[in-house]
Amino acid sequence: MDNSEHQGQSRREFIRGVTRYLTLGGLLSVAGVLYARDRNQPQTESYRDHRLCDGCSLLSNCGLPQAVAFRQG
Repeated sequence: MDNSEHQGQSRREFIRGVTRYLTLGGLLSVAGVLYARDRNQPQTESYRDHRLCDGCSLLSNCGLPQAVAFRQG
């Protein structure tokens, strides 16, 4: 008598599921790292004006000369 139908998930289905969720987790991790990296690095061309530093969420970590001068002044 074959009991494989009553055991639930087959080995092949299990491996497919694990592979699917590991791939999904990897893609989400890469997307999260890229999103966080992009938010922490200001674009140098768009931050030329000192007035833009006022109210900027990146001011405390920004290394641009304009931001350093704004923090000191």
